[in-house]
Amino acid sequence: MILPQSRPVIIVVAIFTFLSSWRDAWGPLIYLSSDANRTVPLGLLFFSNPFKSVDPQMMAATLVALVVPVVLYALGQRYIDSGVSIADVK
Repeated sequence: MILPQSRPVIIVVAIFTFLSSWRDAWGPLIYLSSDANRTVPLGLLFFSNPFKSVDPQMMAATLVALVVPVVLYALGQRYIDSGVSIADVK
């Protein structure tokens, strides 16, 4: 009985947890020792070139890295909106 009412809130928390772990670059840098196991943000960190002001390859890699969070947000947008509207009504 309570779970159907809290489904939007659980989905919003899951989306935000995924996005915060997706953007984390320093955590995997500490505990990963192999280059084959790099995460996407960690790969972007090592892919960047500080000597180029505009790097087309970096822009393309960033765009590819943004695909997953944007698709996840697009799929979960109705739950985020309903979670906000449930929290707003008292």
